[in-house]
Amino acid sequence: MNLNFNKNKPQPQPLAAPARIQQAVQPATASSIFAGVEQARVMTGSNYVRDGRYFALVNRVKEGKNRNNVGFVAIEMTILVILPGMDAMHREGEEVSHLLSSNKPVYFLSDLKKFIAVAGNGTVDEVTLDICKQVSSDDNPMGGTLIEFEAKTIVTKEKKQDFTVVTYRRTVPAIEVAEKVRAEIADQVMGKGVLEALVAKEAQ
Repeated sequence: MNLNFNKNKPQPQPLAAPARIQQAVQPATASSIFAGVEQARVMTGSNYVRDGRYFALVNRVKEGKNRNNVGFVAIEMTILVILPGMDAMHREGEEVSHLLSSNKPVYFLSDLKKFIAVAGNGTVDEVTLDICKQVSSDDNPMGGTLIEFEAKTIVTKEKKQDFTVVTYRRTVPAIEVAEKVRAEIADQVMGKGVLEALVAKEAQ
């Protein structure tokens, strides 16, 4: 499986602060409550994947551990298009996270394997330990992938608790995304002109 398929894709660029904000900012002194903001780590609650069918942009896949020292892989995405057929609980432009917890290894490895196979345009038999490590590395080979997925809430048999089943269907050609996504959402999520550049690249 070749995980470098997106290395030549134009990548979304971080948005700079508006000029009027930049001009208004003054250097903070050591006694300021804002001192050290450049080095501060931003902590936010996760917005987990909920019901619906979507086209999404994969932002990154990262490995980590929760406060109980249980390992997980987080697939971070941004919703581009809401597809018909299910009641959607996300909106266009919303950032979501599909958290795969290793507390149940059989399900964890199976779900991760299926995601990598779909996003990497390969087969589940090609997914190895080394590929899993590469996928969640700082190289971020999955970043920029356009993918179709659906999520559906079920009630577990054992504990009678709600559980969201996420199914990754396929990678989506840029032209198909371009036909359905609103232009302002594409520019907001991917960067102005990025989707058009991907369409042109695929047409070569």
